[in-house]
Amino acid sequence: MGPEAYGFLDCCEDTVLETVRTLYSSGHGSEAVMRCSTCGAYWFHRMHEMVLFGSDQPDEMVEWFSRITDVEAQMIMFSKVRPNLTYLTSRLSFRRDERGVQRSQGQPATPLW
Repeated sequence: MGPEAYGFLDCCEDTVLETVRTLYSSGHGSEAVMRCSTCGAYWFHRMHEMVLFGSDQPDEMVEWFSRITDVEAQMIMFSKVRPNLTYLTSRLSFRRDERGVQRSQGQPATPLW
């Protein structure tokens, strides 16, 4: 995935994120360490799509963006096993879904898939 602008994030005035390590990716969910190409800040991104089988409603997608430190990013990027990410449950985050962007008190403790 190439760089994408994320004007709602607050690391700098021109936040453009690039994926630097994908932990998990499927058609319905992903987890990745992303880095702002403008200021160098790291973000942990989680996306989940809720498929509404048999419904006339469109599938629902939710994303979380949590700022992480350089040390946290390095630990995640170079981990040989799935890192413990429970600290993100209390990390102030941005949550984006069909209603827009809201501040969130954290991400889910584990992926939703």
